[in-house]
Amino acid sequence: MTQKLNRHQLPCNPYDIVATIIERDDGGPMRPIAAGRRRRAVGSYYSFKCGHASPWESRNELYGLYHAEVRFDVVNYRAQPHTLEMIHEGQRYKFTPDLELHLADGRIEIIEIKGEFDALVDPAYSQKLKMAGEMYRSIGQSFRMVDRQELEAQPRFKAIEEIQNYRRTAITPSDTMVLSKLFRASDIVTMGDIKRAYGNAIVGMAKAYAMMVRRIVEIDIANGLSDGSAVRLPTCQEVADA
Repeated sequence: MTQKLNRHQLPCNPYDIVATIIERDDGGPMRPIAAGRRRRAVGSYYSFKCGHASPWESRNELYGLYHAEVRFDVVNYRAQPHTLEMIHEGQRYKFTPDLELHLADGRIEIIEIKGEFDALVDPAYSQKLKMAGEMYRSIGQSFRMVDRQELEAQPRFKAIEEIQNYRRTAITPSDTMVLSKLFRASDIVTMGDIKRAYGNAIVGMAKAYAMMVRRIVEIDIANGLSDGSAVRLPTCQEVADA
């Protein structure tokens, strides 16, 4: 069965580029089986945050999904969300970004993931990325390239990798009651506090990590994970924005 596609032409812009965003009618990825490409999808990643699986075609793309799943300000995200078709000076360009992040404050961030990229080696692709960035910004969306070095930056990536491993852990009303009691005394607690509150370090750790994915708590992972890692509840504004 042929998938129905929706086309949305972007408003006029000062760059003399005719741009159209093409999306699947069901909101699914544009390359679910990597049709027409040399590489086929090598896996899918189930997102608890989004409630469905997303395809990945490289280890870097998988790591990008890890980041989106754990990143606290990301409410929802889509892999290969659309194709941006651009016509400029008689040339047609097509660009399918790797990720579309929907943030808690209402902003949309478009991400392209590359293991490594040298603009001088591939000037044509660089020009396409530049045009795509201008088109996204013209409709109020941000656009950026993320490389392997940024994705795997330590100690943050090790923390992200570990947290997403526990994303499926069940959370019950009694689990949130444990948190409520902890936060009555302080606006910020530690991972060590949470582990002790549950009476079992492994259970407390798993519950906290699953709550991070669900945006019930935010764990400070800038310096990796430890018993001293700070944990906070989202503000009323952060909840309202989402």
